[in-house]
Amino acid sequence: MLWKKTGWFWKSGFIAISVLLGASGCGDSDLEYTENETEIVETADREETPQQGEDEKEEKIIEICREMYTLRDRSEGACHNGMPRGYTLRDRLEGACHNGMPGGYTLRDRSGRDAKSAEENKADDLEWLRSVVNQLGKNGYPAVDSKNQIDMAEAGQVKRFCEMKDAKKEAEITIVKICDPDEFVTYNLKTKDGTVDVVRSYYKYENKTIQKEGQGSYQAEHWTYTEDGYLMFYGTWFSDEVYILTLSGAEEHTALRVEPLDEVYREYNRKYLLPISYARNNMFLTDWSEEDFGELNFYDMYDIFYPGINEEPFPYMADENLGVGAVYQIPKKEFEDVIMTYFKIDSKTLQTRTIYDAETLTYEYKPRGFYEIEYPEYPYPEVVSAAENSDGTITLTVHAVFPYNENSMVYTHEVLIRPSEGGGVQYVSNRMIPSADHREATWHTPRLTEEKWKELYGTE
Repeated sequence: MLWKKTGWFWKSGFIAISVLLGASGCGDSDLEYTENETEIVETADREETPQQGEDEKEEKIIEICREMYTLRDRSEGACHNGMPRGYTLRDRLEGACHNGMPGGYTLRDRSGRDAKSAEENKADDLEWLRSVVNQLGKNGYPAVDSKNQIDMAEAGQVKRFCEMKDAKKEAEITIVKICDPDEFVTYNLKTKDGTVDVVRSYYKYENKTIQKEGQGSYQAEHWTYTEDGYLMFYGTWFSDEVYILTLSGAEEHTALRVEPLDEVYREYNRKYLLPISYARNNMFLTDWSEEDFGELNFYDMYDIFYPGINEEPFPYMADENLGVGAVYQIPKKEFEDVIMTYFKIDSKTLQTRTIYDAETLTYEYKPRGFYEIEYPEYPYPEVVSAAENSDGTITLTVHAVFPYNENSMVYTHEVLIRPSEGGGVQYVSNRMIPSADHREATWHTPRLTEEKWKELYGTE
């Protein structure tokens, strides 16, 4: 079974394959779009050869993307001598320079640009991706970003294709998936008699040109359009590099959100859910609250929140020798500053849920090691509704979307947050919503208990 972890060599091989797949294309995360159903081609009505049509479409998509990449590059260097530091990509795309300054650029902007935050940089990247998706849509091509953070352009074409597939008619469509910063993937889909053939092409922008870096083809072994608006499919494709490692093909699992999603929900997701997600922690896998923290593991929370609080990489790493269990003593204030920023918890309660040394005023910390490696395929959270409560908290309803499992709702959970002034937040609770359709979090590996740690690594 794919979920079963069989040893270090298996894990090393899978990670190597993942690197290869990542190198061959981007992985799988309020627009008005004009429907252009002429792009859904019923093959019986074609006058040109199929290959001619595909080549022309490929050339057009490449040209649109090249123009957008080139515009970005030119604007980054424009007005270099007079351009204020921190001038954003949104500014570059929206206005030309006027006497060395963009139109509408205010004194307040000048004073604040030098302190531009990482969140603003991410917003600029997102706006640029949105501009590429929109430009492709204006030219009649369905497009979306690789992390499903932007409403799909020309979504109606994709839904029409799915309908024709279900009706076992012949049709084809090309969907563009924009990755960041300089990559995109096209999926040329053809359906006949209810089956779908996929040609996946990976492109990279470099030195002012776009080159096709790789291509694979397969017949979709699984194809579904989910109730909440995801197109999900997978199949097995072959390449020499992957075959050398595995003596078989490589599976590709694709999840594309077709239906639009409220931008307010997307913003909540980017700010409060995605930074934590479901990897190497159980924050959104178990029931807990401020009154009863249940099985919530605060060491995993320390791993996740430390870099943001201290503005530096996490320093407490596992030992290079896989057979040695690393142990650190973290000063009380350092550990509690991280945890108490995001949770309403007092020192006494936190100490009972960790290993605390009252004599040295330190928390014992053991980083995740070899025996706590997880299967390297995870779902991602997607906020699908939000409700503001009278006490200032916000209830977020979240779906766990798992492309690897072809499931847009592995399970559903409710996260209660307490936003604070200045953009801060405290997490109040997580509640798993029961459902017969929900799946087990098979990717997750809990941290070792104290007894198991001593059994595997020996006493200190």
